[in-house]
Formats: sequence, C-alpha cells, structure tokens
Amino acid sequence: MSDGLNHSGQSGQPVGELAGANEQGWLRRFFWRYWGGGYRLPVSYWLVGWVLQFVLLFLSVVVGAAVGALVGSAVLALLVMSALALAVAVWVSTGLWRSATVYMQTSSRVWGTLAKVSAVGSVVQVLVQVGSLWSGR
Repeated sequence: MSDGLNHSGQSGQPVGELAGANEQGWLRRFFWRYWGGGYRLPVSYWLVGWVLQFVLLFLSVVVGAAVGALVGSAVLALLVMSALALAVAVWVSTGLWRSATVYMQTSSRVWGTLAKVSAVGSVVQVLVQVGSLWSGR
C-alpha cells in the first residue's frame, strides 16, 4: 500500500513533503510539486483538495478581515479575501487536475474524471461565493 509519497530507489529516503520538513525551502518544493500534479490522486484530492484548501480559504478570510480592519476599509477586505480565495482555488484545482491526469493514465479513468469534475466545481464555487460577496447577497 502506497503512502502517497515518491520514494527514491537509490537512497531509500522519502522524496516529498515530509523529506524536506527540516530543510529550508520545503514549502516551496511542496507548492511546486503539488502544482505540477506530483502527488498521487488520493493525497491531492483528500489532503490538499479538502483539508488544506479549507484551512487556506479560512486563512484568506482572516487575513482579508485583518487587512480591512487595519486600513479601515471593507472594500479592501473584500478585495484581499477575493484575491486570496481565487488564488487558493486555482492552485488547488490545477494540482488536482494534473494529478488526476496522471492517475487516469495509470489507474482508474473514472476516479480521475470525477476528480477533474470536482476541480472545476471548486473553482466555480469560489467564483460564485466571491460574486455573492461583491453583490451583497
């Protein structure tokens, strides 16, 4: 059973999000590896697509509200929240889409297709939520 990490055959050391946890740049490597679809579909879908996306979207609201409170501008708060939420949705959906593409080539086309539908739905949902924020509904 795979743990979702890419294991190097030469040194036996895991190459992935846990391998560089104590090294500088591990977050950057995780960001770009995910963006490129470098994690297995279950990891991309459940861990990043659900758990991490929820945390990042929550943080985008917190940061937007803090910026708005510091400057005293509700419009700026909405702008920051919207920009961060869209950036998170695009990053998560792109990585998920690319991971699903790899999965469809090596495993199940059904699960890969469903993950792609979910990726598109995630971006649409964020766009609708941002639109309702700006429209006041």
